[in-house]
Amino acid sequence: MKRTLFQLCLAAAGLTMLLAVSGCNTVRPAQVRHNMTPALATADSTRAQKRNDIARVIDHNTRTAWDDFYRLMLLDEATPLSPYSIP
Repeated sequence: MKRTLFQLCLAAAGLTMLLAVSGCNTVRPAQVRHNMTPALATADSTRAQKRNDIARVIDHNTRTAWDDFYRLMLLDEATPLSPYSIP
């Protein structure tokens, strides 16, 4: 009786170890540890938010460059040297 109970416990332990090693999960722990938050590109933003930030910065820089170009070419306002009003 003791021998049968011991063999049954040993078989149950072996089956438990087999299930623990093989696992039922499709995601392995190493894959999860590699990238805990795959949706985030940085610590606080997703990839779409970062693309929007970059697009906004490029747009702002382009507008500023055109403003600087117009100022450099003196096209931003009428000359104050004329005594007459120019519409």
